[in-house]
Amino acid sequence: MNLATKFLSKSLEHIKQQPKYLKKLREWLNKNENMLLDFFDQEETLYFVGCGDSYFVALYGRLLFELIASKNAFAENSYEFLNYRKIPENGIIVTISASGRTGRTVDCAKIAKKKGLKVVTLINSKDSPITKYSDLNIITGVPNPYGPPSSTSTTALYSLAYISIKLAKNNMLKKTLETQLLNLPTLMETTIIDAQNAIFETAKILTEKSKVYLVGAGPGYITSLFGAAKFREALWAHSISFEAEEFHHYGLISLDKEDIVILISPTGKSTQKMQRIHSALKKIGINTILLTNSSEEFNAFNGGSLIINTQKVDEILSTIIDIVPLQMLAIMTAIEKGLPVTGFRYGRILSSLIEYVK
Repeated sequence: MNLATKFLSKSLEHIKQQPKYLKKLREWLNKNENMLLDFFDQEETLYFVGCGDSYFVALYGRLLFELIASKNAFAENSYEFLNYRKIPENGIIVTISASGRTGRTVDCAKIAKKKGLKVVTLINSKDSPITKYSDLNIITGVPNPYGPPSSTSTTALYSLAYISIKLAKNNMLKKTLETQLLNLPTLMETTIIDAQNAIFETAKILTEKSKVYLVGAGPGYITSLFGAAKFREALWAHSISFEAEEFHHYGLISLDKEDIVILISPTGKSTQKMQRIHSALKKIGINTILLTNSSEEFNAFNGGSLIINTQKVDEILSTIIDIVPLQMLAIMTAIEKGLPVTGFRYGRILSSLIEYVK
């Protein structure tokens, strides 16, 4: 086994450990629940900021806190928050950075603190520079992160889901989501095991493709953003994420029959739209892969599309599970293609270019 294969194989094994990390994180969240809820209950407006994968986490946070916790929530890239918005003087800002060193996100915490916002840092370790500006630290605690930023993403998503659900005013919704969130690490573990064959078959297909399109709506769109990032990072693929309405509106004009589209469709509000998109793709002969937690809803029209099944949860929680098969798919395809990938972070040059804090 060469160095690249060893690296990718170790990355794949790290991805499979995510259910264990979520269980450990839940212990921390349970222990600190009162402190977390008291803090987030102080304000009705929240701002979520981050860069890269952390920005995708921010988008998910906005969705959770608006739909579940009934807060006024906004999400922005850290650079845009600093340069294209009048910095607010009240509310809570949740600054998201696994390393706690991302330059512009650290700047967000620093400036927001001066303006009078309450600052939350969502980080992997308490020993991070950004914490000097924070009023509250949410620590995901992934041990020895390896490969693409997979576990640090799912733990960050889980943290925000936990807090927003605990703040829910709708008791019936709260009870349902609390049960699902409690079971989510086990459901993720089942997905990892059950989906391996479908992921392997999909990986063999992707080795012949140079372009991959990922399409989703709502939480599914956020899932697609994570997936496209992993394909670019691990697979060096030309991967683009589309929101379903945008993809539908533009009439599929950028596609040809050599491309492949991954449709992310958990059961929920977007199901019918995703079904229509799928039917349209099949009519023009475009290869499709379905990532869904309800394959029975696609049986009538899947037309032979390969299906990657995930465990069924409420649409709002689906992102936490559904990004894991996409992480695995990116790594497994890179292994199948024999790509000489020996790292996902390109050292001092990249760090200086994007201005990480030393």
